[in-house]
Amino acid sequence: MKLVPTARGRTAPGKTAWNPGQLEITVLGCLSGKALADSGRADDPPDRPAEWATLAHQLRHHDDYPPLARPLPLHLARLAGEYVLPVAGPS
Repeated sequence: MKLVPTARGRTAPGKTAWNPGQLEITVLGCLSGKALADSGRADDPPDRPAEWATLAHQLRHHDDYPPLARPLPLHLARLAGEYVLPVAGPS
């Protein structure tokens, strides 16, 4: 409603959300039954995109953190990058 206001809808939210950013999980690179058959791997089961999206969503919730925008392994990798990668000094 906020992105595309209408005459009948509200133009501003009524409450502040704890995590107001939008999140979309897209599962790419899954192998279908046809792709497996074409590659000669017809015996392997095809991937299930809904299961991968569910796994990514569940990994956002961890006991030590509030719900995250990214799955926990990606969150920790980003934090590690902040500590490990060198920071450019003043020029």
